[in-house]
Order: sequence, then structure tokens, then C-alpha cells
Amino acid sequence: MLDQHERLALGQLFQILEGEPFEPKPLLDEQAIYRGPDGQIIVPVVIKGSQPSLSLALLMAHKAEQLYKQTGCRFMVTQRLEHDTDKKQFVWAHDTWETIH
Repeated sequence: MLDQHERLALGQLFQILEGEPFEPKPLLDEQAIYRGPDGQIIVPVVIKGSQPSLSLALLMAHKAEQLYKQTGCRFMVTQRLEHDTDKKQFVWAHDTWETIH
């Protein structure tokens, strides 16, 4: 699914996420990474709590944009709530949460 260049860039994204001071740390769902219809690589993270984290969403959107400028790989980090049995993925879209399928 991902070529070698994309896998290396994804590794950089993982390192960035690990280095951020969020507690508890969001967990990367490596098995659920996929390419969206517009070509971006969707990277789901699992978070604790009852709602998505706006601060995490804004930070990761900024970091993903920086990584895009460095590598040419476009990533979208989505959030999934730990106890959501529907496994909905959320992304912040300017002023509201959108669900990604």
C-alpha cells in the first residue's frame, strides 16, 4: 500500500507523535492506516476519553503540514475514541468535527 518513501515519512510522523507531551499518549492504530480517496494517508490514533481532543487535532494537522513540506507525503491524523464500538474516526475541519469513514 505505501511505498518506501511514504513508510519513512510515516515513521517520522510516529516519532513526532511520540515526542508530544500528551497524557495519556494517543495510541497509533497501525493496522488501520489506509489511503483516502484523494490520496492522503489516513493515520488513525486511539485516544482515551469521551470526545476527540481539539488540541491534539490542531497540533497534528500542523505537524502533518510540516511533514508534507519536507517529504511530499500528505497525512491526515484521525482520532478514534477508545471505547467507541462503532470505531468512528474524527477529524477537525476548521470549525467542527467531521466523521471519516
